[in-house]
Amino acid sequence: MKTFIKTILFAACLLVSLFLFADSIPTLGTWDTKGVRTLVPPPPAAYIEGDTLSIYLAMPLSNLSVLVINSEGNIVYQGSITSNIPDYTCNIQLAIPAGEYQLLMIHYYGTLSGTFDIEE
Repeated sequence: MKTFIKTILFAACLLVSLFLFADSIPTLGTWDTKGVRTLVPPPPAAYIEGDTLSIYLAMPLSNLSVLVINSEGNIVYQGSITSNIPDYTCNIQLAIPAGEYQLLMIHYYGTLSGTFDIEE
Protein backbone atom coordinates (compact mmCIF):
# COMPACT_ATOMS: atom_id res chain seq x y z
CA MET A 1 0.00 0.00 0.00
CA LYS A 2 2.85 2.38 0.84
CA THR A 3 4.45 1.71 -2.54
CA PHE A 4 1.20 2.55 -4.32
CA ILE A 5 0.87 5.84 -2.46
CA LYS A 6 4.51 6.72 -3.19
CA THR A 7 3.98 5.95 -6.88
CA ILE A 8 0.88 8.16 -7.07
CA LEU A 9 2.67 10.96 -5.22
CA PHE A 10 5.68 10.70 -7.56
CA ALA A 11 3.45 10.83 -10.68
CA ALA A 12 1.60 13.85 -9.31
CA CYS A 13 4.89 15.65 -8.64
CA LEU A 14 6.02 14.99 -12.21
CA LEU A 15 2.83 16.48 -13.65
CA VAL A 16 3.02 19.50 -11.35
CA SER A 17 6.65 20.14 -12.30
CA LEU A 18 5.73 19.99 -15.99
CA PHE A 19 3.16 22.76 -15.61
CA LEU A 20 5.32 24.87 -13.27
CA PHE A 21 8.65 24.81 -15.08
CA ALA A 22 7.90 24.13 -18.74
CA ASP A 23 7.05 26.88 -21.20
CA SER A 24 3.72 26.60 -22.96
CA ILE A 25 3.80 26.66 -26.76
CA PRO A 26 0.87 28.78 -27.98
CA THR A 27 -0.84 27.15 -30.94
CA LEU A 28 -3.02 28.48 -33.72
CA GLY A 29 -5.41 26.57 -35.94
CA THR A 30 -8.80 24.91 -35.95
CA TRP A 31 -10.00 21.94 -33.92
CA ASP A 32 -13.63 20.90 -34.53
CA THR A 33 -15.96 18.03 -35.45
CA LYS A 34 -16.20 18.78 -39.18
CA GLY A 35 -19.86 17.80 -39.08
CA VAL A 36 -19.38 14.54 -37.17
CA ARG A 37 -21.97 14.04 -34.45
CA THR A 38 -19.66 13.11 -31.63
CA LEU A 39 -17.91 14.62 -28.63
CA VAL A 40 -14.66 16.23 -29.67
CA PRO A 41 -11.75 15.88 -27.28
CA PRO A 42 -10.06 19.15 -26.33
CA PRO A 43 -7.07 20.12 -28.45
CA PRO A 44 -3.66 18.90 -27.32
CA ALA A 45 -1.36 21.27 -25.46
CA ALA A 46 2.38 21.49 -26.02
CA TYR A 47 5.16 22.45 -23.61
CA ILE A 48 8.92 22.80 -24.05
CA GLU A 49 11.51 22.49 -21.29
CA GLY A 50 15.10 22.51 -22.48
CA ASP A 51 15.08 20.13 -25.43
CA THR A 52 12.15 18.04 -24.15
CA LEU A 53 8.86 18.55 -25.99
CA SER A 54 5.79 17.46 -24.01
CA ILE A 55 2.41 16.92 -25.66
CA TYR A 56 -0.52 16.78 -23.22
CA LEU A 57 -3.77 15.03 -24.19
CA ALA A 58 -6.65 15.68 -21.80
CA MET A 59 -8.83 12.96 -23.36
CA PRO A 60 -8.02 9.78 -25.31
CA LEU A 61 -6.94 10.52 -28.87
CA SER A 62 -5.52 8.36 -31.63
CA ASN A 63 -3.14 9.09 -34.50
CA LEU A 64 -2.03 12.61 -33.62
CA SER A 65 0.82 13.38 -36.01
CA VAL A 66 3.55 15.57 -34.56
CA LEU A 67 6.11 17.34 -36.73
CA VAL A 68 8.93 19.65 -35.68
CA ILE A 69 10.37 21.77 -38.48
CA ASN A 70 13.53 23.90 -38.26
CA SER A 71 13.89 27.46 -39.57
CA GLU A 72 15.15 26.15 -42.94
CA GLY A 73 12.01 24.08 -43.51
CA ASN A 74 13.54 20.67 -42.77
CA ILE A 75 11.61 18.14 -40.69
CA VAL A 76 13.74 17.32 -37.64
CA TYR A 77 11.15 15.17 -35.84
CA GLN A 78 8.12 13.26 -37.08
CA GLY A 79 6.01 10.91 -35.01
CA SER A 80 2.53 9.80 -34.07
CA ILE A 81 0.90 9.78 -30.64
CA THR A 82 -1.98 7.57 -29.55
CA SER A 83 -3.49 7.55 -26.06
CA ASN A 84 -6.26 5.36 -24.72
CA ILE A 85 -6.28 7.02 -21.31
CA PRO A 86 -7.19 10.55 -20.19
CA ASP A 87 -4.57 13.01 -18.88
CA TYR A 88 -1.75 11.52 -20.97
CA THR A 89 1.56 13.32 -21.48
CA CYS A 90 4.02 12.20 -24.14
CA ASN A 91 7.58 13.45 -23.60
CA ILE A 92 9.74 13.65 -26.72
CA GLN A 93 13.47 14.14 -26.35
CA LEU A 94 14.60 16.36 -29.22
CA ALA A 95 18.29 16.00 -30.02
CA ILE A 96 18.44 19.20 -32.06
CA PRO A 97 20.66 22.30 -31.92
CA ALA A 98 19.59 25.65 -30.53
CA GLY A 99 17.30 27.70 -32.76
CA GLU A 100 13.71 28.49 -33.68
CA TYR A 101 11.37 25.63 -34.59
CA GLN A 102 7.78 25.19 -35.72
CA LEU A 103 5.50 22.56 -34.19
CA LEU A 104 2.68 21.02 -36.24
CA MET A 105 0.05 18.75 -34.68
CA ILE A 106 -2.18 17.17 -37.33
CA HIS A 107 -5.34 15.13 -36.70
CA TYR A 108 -8.72 14.49 -38.30
CA TYR A 109 -10.19 17.17 -36.02
CA GLY A 110 -7.77 19.85 -37.25
CA THR A 111 -4.25 21.19 -37.51
CA LEU A 112 -2.53 23.19 -34.80
CA SER A 113 0.78 24.99 -35.21
CA GLY A 114 3.08 26.98 -32.98
CA THR A 115 6.67 28.15 -32.74
CA PHE A 116 9.22 27.67 -30.00
CA ASP A 117 12.92 28.26 -29.34
CA ILE A 118 15.56 25.86 -28.13
CA GLU A 119 18.19 27.78 -26.19
CA GLU A 120 21.72 26.71 -25.40
